[in-house]
Amino acid sequence: MLALSRLQAVDLDFSLTKTFDDKKKLYQFKALPPEGHHFNIQAPNKVVSGKNKIQITTVAEEQIAFQHATDRLTATLYVCDNANTFCKPVVKKIEGEKAVGIRAVEAFMAKEKYQGIKLHGFMLNDIDKALKTAKQKNKPILIDFFGIWCPPCNQMDSVVFASKEFKKQSKNFILLKIDADDSVSWDLKSKYQIEGYPTFLLVNSKGEELYRIVGSTSKTRFVDVMARVAKFKNKSLEQLEKLADEKDIQVLSALAETALEQKDYDKAQKYFSKASEAFEDDLSYVKIKQMNDDQRIKSIDLIKQQIKAHNLSKYNLERYEMVFDILDKQKKKQELKSVRDDYTKYLNMILNDLALAISLGLQASDIYGLLAENYEVLLDSESAKANFKLAAEKAEQLKTEKVDRGFYLDKAYYLYKAGESAQAHETYKKLQNTYPNDFSFYYYDADLYMKEKKWPQAEELARKALSYSYGDNKLRVTKQLSQILSELGKKEEAISLLENTIKNQPLPEDKKIRTHRYFKALTELKDKLLK
Repeated sequence: MLALSRLQAVDLDFSLTKTFDDKKKLYQFKALPPEGHHFNIQAPNKVVSGKNKIQITTVAEEQIAFQHATDRLTATLYVCDNANTFCKPVVKKIEGEKAVGIRAVEAFMAKEKYQGIKLHGFMLNDIDKALKTAKQKNKPILIDFFGIWCPPCNQMDSVVFASKEFKKQSKNFILLKIDADDSVSWDLKSKYQIEGYPTFLLVNSKGEELYRIVGSTSKTRFVDVMARVAKFKNKSLEQLEKLADEKDIQVLSALAETALEQKDYDKAQKYFSKASEAFEDDLSYVKIKQMNDDQRIKSIDLIKQQIKAHNLSKYNLERYEMVFDILDKQKKKQELKSVRDDYTKYLNMILNDLALAISLGLQASDIYGLLAENYEVLLDSESAKANFKLAAEKAEQLKTEKVDRGFYLDKAYYLYKAGESAQAHETYKKLQNTYPNDFSFYYYDADLYMKEKKWPQAEELARKALSYSYGDNKLRVTKQLSQILSELGKKEEAISLLENTIKNQPLPEDKKIRTHRYFKALTELKDKLLK
């Protein structure tokens, strides 16, 4: 009997069923042992996606269940015969669709969570295929880390990626979009230390980072960066370092600017210094960024001098923010007001210089928004509201389709800040009607009702948002709905929602990934409600 059991163990396997939960936007897996066998529930059963462990939701001798946003996993489950003469770990690779929606992706996107987001030639979440194709064709990869809820991410889609200039340059690259809210993004976010969205990486076919752009930027700059990287001919970093030592300006600029975006200011300084005469403004900016807070406070006059010396610098908006922060900490109100008045003049100068605005990656709506925020700080509410209204009008003018995902999100926010909440809600409603399966527009609308303390309306929208949410955004919506329920006196339901989400939420190994921050916010809210 023992020999027979061992013989059976050689070809041992377990069966697996898979369904897709449309509400949760997750694949549900159920593993069943072969006849005459059971799972060892004391053994270290595990399911992984890449290097990340997936939480097992049910562990029983007769079945093991787990869920995930993709159906490309590896399960290691321990199977024993019912006579308990042996137990064996059985490894099964689950290789279905590479990620939710990759197969027949356009049809999927038309009805599911990516509704209204256009691919423009990008692969979606298919990391392995992108790397494989890049090696086969000896091309670099352009990676776009995006969020469906992110206004600048959507604006890059509609303004930059839809352009003929981008399409022409994109032939030199393999294009890959990564949904930053999905667990499929964890490994790459950890590898490249991605913090905000959108973040664009241009990497060679080995995965070595050649250039990084954080945040939205102009079509002109983005296409120019692509052209510069394309000239590198998919070179390795080692080869580029040699060119940097030879003072190749294009290579030095790329490596230094990437180091800046990575916040590695010492490395940026190293590259800029190799051709200091060409990078005077960059080096002066890096010098300030290398300082600690105390050193920066002592250097406030130097920062002001840099603003005047480099009046058209791409760094001046941040330099102004540094000065504001220092003067605010020092409580120098009069001097702070004077600098903010200068800042108002500077923004108006940009507003009247289209070429400068484009070089800074700013739209007219952005500039009016910055002016409005500055007037808010100066306690000039009338001017603030007037500029927020102008920002909303510019966002409407910038739209690329009837109901534009990115610019309409900006428009709704600006309308709210202009004191026109009814029009803001109307704008969110248009987005909801156009993209009914996207959580984003219910979430933002609910948030606005929360600000107005209109809790029943907020609850209805937050519940809709939750039904369409997934991944990281599900954690954010869970927190939102729990807060609303608490305000409505439904504390037990709020706690139950938090506990269930916390129990079933898998986490990435890298604690720097945003998922941990959102997860911590849920545990803190739960603890607060339990007191």
